[in-house]
Amino acid sequence: MNPQFQVDQTVIHKREGLAKIVSTALIADKQYYLLKAARGDGEMIYVPGDSSTSIIRPVMRPEEAQEVLDYMASVKMEYTSNTKQRRDFYKRLLNSGETEDIAFLTMQLRIYELSNHDSENPDMKLGIMDIDMLSKADNILMDELALTFDKSREDIKEFIFKKINR
Repeated sequence: MNPQFQVDQTVIHKREGLAKIVSTALIADKQYYLLKAARGDGEMIYVPGDSSTSIIRPVMRPEEAQEVLDYMASVKMEYTSNTKQRRDFYKRLLNSGETEDIAFLTMQLRIYELSNHDSENPDMKLGIMDIDMLSKADNILMDELALTFDKSREDIKEFIFKKINR
């Protein structure tokens, strides 16, 4: 087991987002962390101890979060009208679980929402699957940033987008 992770620690699961390590278990001679997802129905997730660092990571520290915010401020809209290419791109980034990729998707959603209000890009259309993927990324990142900056989930978006001036 990785000494970096402890029972009762809140971590980020690269696909599920915020989760809490509730226990460890030995299953078929292999050690696992048992995590409870913070979103949805709080399903139990089994993470092999020997590959834990490729699946879960500690919640980012404020200095790391500031680096993510600096990156988010630089993100521009990347849009393709080819639905398959766009969805494959979003899916690849979402499944990577990398913080920068999740932040990029969050900003794509933010830019899309803002562009719908100012009619800057009338040809830009996202389908429900696109919005679902972008929203999942947004939820993952906002949950983590709320914890990092000790803000409520309701207040974190305003706090973040004021910090990055969007």
